[in-house]
Amino acid sequence: MRKTMRVVGMMSGTSADGIDVVLFRSDGESRMDTGPAANFPYPPAVALALRAVVADPREAEQPQGPLEQAVTDAHV
Repeated sequence: MRKTMRVVGMMSGTSADGIDVVLFRSDGESRMDTGPAANFPYPPAVALALRAVVADPREAEQPQGPLEQAVTDAHV
């Protein structure tokens, strides 16, 4: 039997609405048991800025330092 680990998974999906978090247990190969999960919405200004970048390819090509920092801060 393989050793199982408890893992916290975090992601920001393509909807740009917030951060999804789940606690699960896995052996890293074939077994995964999910536990509690939650969604933490981005602040409205961050969600709006993310959607604006996705909607405009020219905007997406520009440096996004402040937005990157706001998304990082939301994950902490």
